[in-house]
Amino acid sequence: ECNIQHEPNGTNRWSEVGNTPVIKVNRAKDKKHKISVFGALSTTTGKVLTMFCPWLNFETAIQFLERVKAYRDRLLKRMKSKPLPILLIWDNASYHKHKDVRTWLSDNPGVVELMNIPTYCPELNPQEHAWRAMKQHLASLKTYSMPFPEIVVAAEKFLKQTFRYKLL
Repeated sequence: ECNIQHEPNGTNRWSEVGNTPVIKVNRAKDKKHKISVFGALSTTTGKVLTMFCPWLNFETAIQFLERVKAYRDRLLKRMKSKPLPILLIWDNASYHKHKDVRTWLSDNPGVVELMNIPTYCPELNPQEHAWRAMKQHLASLKTYSMPFPEIVVAAEKFLKQTFRYKLL
C-alpha cells in the first residue's frame, strides 16, 4: 500500500553547488487531499493491479483480496492450467492480521499465499518498485499547482504502464 497526497514526495535532484533547490508545496488545510492505494505487481506481466480507497483498514484489505481473486480467475480462464495461488507479499500492518482478513483467507483456500516481509524492509516487496517510480513521476509534475483529483488521475495513468522487475 501507499498514500498519494497533495504535497510532493521527496526525490533526488541535481543542482549546482551553492544553489539549493526549492520544493514548492501547497499545504491544503483540507485533510481530504490524501488517498490510499492497494497494489499488486505481477512479476510475470509487469502490470499493477490497483485499488484506490480513502483509507487502509481490514475492510479495504478484504475488498482488495476480492480483486486479486477476480484477477486470478481471469488469468486461469486464459491460461487453462492448474490453478496456483497468487503470492501476495504483505508487510505487518495490523489490519492485514485482522480476524476478518484471516477468515477471508480460510474461506478462500488456494487463492493467495501470503508472505509477510520483515518490519521496515520495503525493498523486499516488488510492488515498492512501482510505488517509487510513481512517486518520482508525480514529483516531476509540479503537483503543488495541480488540483488533487488531477494528481490521482496522473497516478492511475502512470500505474497502467508495464514495470519490469525480476523477483529472483
